[in-house]
Amino acid sequence: MAPSLNLNNNGLNGLIWPEFGNLKLLHVLDLSHNGLTGHIPDSIADMENLEVLDLSFNNLNGSIPASLSKLTFLSKFSVAHSHLEGIVPTDGQVMKETRVYVSQLPVTATPLTCNWDSYSRAQDISCMRKNL
Repeated sequence: MAPSLNLNNNGLNGLIWPEFGNLKLLHVLDLSHNGLTGHIPDSIADMENLEVLDLSFNNLNGSIPASLSKLTFLSKFSVAHSHLEGIVPTDGQVMKETRVYVSQLPVTATPLTCNWDSYSRAQDISCMRKNL
């Protein structure tokens, strides 16, 4: 069984610890449905065996780090229902061969945008903005 850390729906709040990047053998990191704030640390890209990264349903802001393109085993990436902005990175494995979920509730003036031409081989993509 692949090493997993499932901390979803645990009432966590505050920043995502950069030290998670030290968990190099981890295959699944699920921090969804918490009250996490701040940005996604670049150190997450050091988790070289990561297959699933679920950060959905938090209060994250900033942009998705381009460094996540280093995650060559990633098969699912979700930041749905967060307050991220900017362009979804399209380099490397993370956005071309991965199930990507970035739909979100109302966001700041610069919502996440997707370049659909870059997703020709992606298995599943949900990239939209809901206006409530």
